[in-house]
Amino acid sequence: MASALCKPLDIWPWLARDREFWLALLAGMVFWAWRWDGTLELSITWPRLLWLALLVPLVEELAFRGGVQGLLADRFPRCWWGQRLSLANLLTSLLFAAAHAGIAAHWNGLLVLAPSLAFGYFRDKYQRVAPAILLHGFYNAGFFLIPNG
Repeated sequence: MASALCKPLDIWPWLARDREFWLALLAGMVFWAWRWDGTLELSITWPRLLWLALLVPLVEELAFRGGVQGLLADRFPRCWWGQRLSLANLLTSLLFAAAHAGIAAHWNGLLVLAPSLAFGYFRDKYQRVAPAILLHGFYNAGFFLIPNG
């Protein structure tokens, strides 16, 4: 639903108590621990990290979850599979992964499919893009901050 961009940010009290959202944050930390090479060197500059953890998630989520998924949700209303995945989320996530595969130097660009489904899930759940932006920023911060070998 395109109006998800304009709704007030009254979701924070619910989001703070949302066990699924906390599990999504924990999943990001588990992934970072898995890929961490054990070094403590910062492998990215602060301006670049801020760009990748703040601006990129904001723009991508407004475009994909706010735009594409919103339009698809209007076209394919609440078609949930297993009460968790909407057709709009699945199609948007496939497009998101394809876009990242085109940007990435190798097939790892397709690894964004799982996080994208999580971003879309919370966008559907709250009918707002704010949770997707927050989660995407958190994932990007850890991904680019944690050194990997």
